[in-house]
Amino acid sequence: MESQPVPDTDGAAPVAEASPAAPVVEPRPRVRRTERTPSYALDLLIVRHGPAGDRDEWAKTGQDDDERPLTSRGIREMRRAARGLRQLVGSVDAIGTSPLVRARETAEILGRAFDVTPVEAPAIGDGDRHGILRWVRSTAAVRAKKRRGERITIAIVGHEPDLSASICWLLTGRPTEPWTEMKKGGACLLSFTGRPKPRQAHLRWLLTRSQLERIAR
Repeated sequence: MESQPVPDTDGAAPVAEASPAAPVVEPRPRVRRTERTPSYALDLLIVRHGPAGDRDEWAKTGQDDDERPLTSRGIREMRRAARGLRQLVGSVDAIGTSPLVRARETAEILGRAFDVTPVEAPAIGDGDRHGILRWVRSTAAVRAKKRRGERITIAIVGHEPDLSASICWLLTGRPTEPWTEMKKGGACLLSFTGRPKPRQAHLRWLLTRSQLERIAR
């Protein structure tokens, strides 16, 4: 019977074949859950800027029309209208305004009436209804986290025909030509039972500046 050959180990003990290493299982990264925005009801106060100087007369000064301010009379009238809005609405959580001077001045008058500091929202000045809605949603979401379950009121101050177009779009869901027109210093209140969306708005009222002034008396 033939003997099996002995492997040449050069005098060293034979080394056992190493078993394959078990794969290393890395722990799954923890997913950080973002806090959901609580549900909320919203009142959207839409205000057109107050009476400003004559466009043609202002153009003669060589200054940009964006810089055209309210007249002295317009300031007085908007102060009375703001008091009327305060009686109707009660309180406002935030005010967004077009960057144009006449809108900023109107927003500052409202801010003093409601004790709120206005912030500029370029989308309002651009008349971008989608951008306006995004700004309203993001602002309302921030307030909703602080005031859970309470109705939130956001105000915006801008220009025609953009404001009327936004009102009609929020009421009907259709980007059609506006079928209403806001007078200078006039205001409109829309209500939403949840996150604001086109065709979900309810018209509460639409008033002129003179009507608001009479309410303040």
